[in-house]
Amino acid sequence: MMSKPDDVDDATWQKAQEACSALRPSGRPAGDGQNTAYQNCLKENGVADPSKPDPGDATVQKAIETCQILRPSATPTA
Repeated sequence: MMSKPDDVDDATWQKAQEACSALRPSGRPAGDGQNTAYQNCLKENGVADPSKPDPGDATVQKAIETCQILRPSATPTA
């Protein structure tokens, strides 16, 4: 789970976490939909091809920032 931003109060953060809980990746193995919520978010925020985002594009930058909470993180292996 992503850390709460400094400028967001606890109640707002908790409400957002609960509201978006169904959209978070489930941690299933890669290739089994792990990135679906993140990629859908990017598309909904104007990224034409989420598999090849142009980091120099202002729309892409804003979408990445907006969708950060949904971005899957690598799970360390034991």
